[in-house]
Amino acid sequence: MLKKVAFSPLILSLIVLMFVANAFSQTTAKLLGTVTDQSGAAVVSAKVTVKNTALGIERTTQTSSTGSYEVPALPPGVYSVQVQNAGFETQLAKGVVLEVSNNVVQNFGLKVANTTEVVTVEGAAPVIEATTMTVGQTINQRTVQDIPLNGRHFVDLALLIPGTVTPPQNGFFNSASARTGLLRI
Repeated sequence: MLKKVAFSPLILSLIVLMFVANAFSQTTAKLLGTVTDQSGAAVVSAKVTVKNTALGIERTTQTSSTGSYEVPALPPGVYSVQVQNAGFETQLAKGVVLEVSNNVVQNFGLKVANTTEVVTVEGAAPVIEATTMTVGQTINQRTVQDIPLNGRHFVDLALLIPGTVTPPQNGFFNSASARTGLLRI
């Protein structure tokens, strides 16, 4: 004889919210930074536009009273970031790469405008993520297919990431499945 278990709507809502929030945070990235002038003072209410033409995404925000901005929940990809404010030159950063679960910092230093100019900043994202203490890397599909994996266990891919630590190889940890909970990244 089976008993019906009834969950209160509050508990059920919290469980669903926990899974949705966890899944959402693992597939997006965040872009943040500060906008300052030539003297290092914060530029307030500057318009920051983030675009990914391949995905058809465009988001706009403004800097706060401290000159900082934040654009959360962006899908991974290559973005351009444009900053505009009255009396300053427009700046554009191309090729800003956002990867899964990363916080990318893109700061801008605006110059006082003499004429209408656009300054383009091209460069790669920094190797070190200064906003969190996590180590991570996106491993592309070709690497996953070409690399010899012992037993094709996905956890072994974590060993490709710089900064990972391999657990001790003794009698207690002799297979990939036994290491899954003990791999420190």
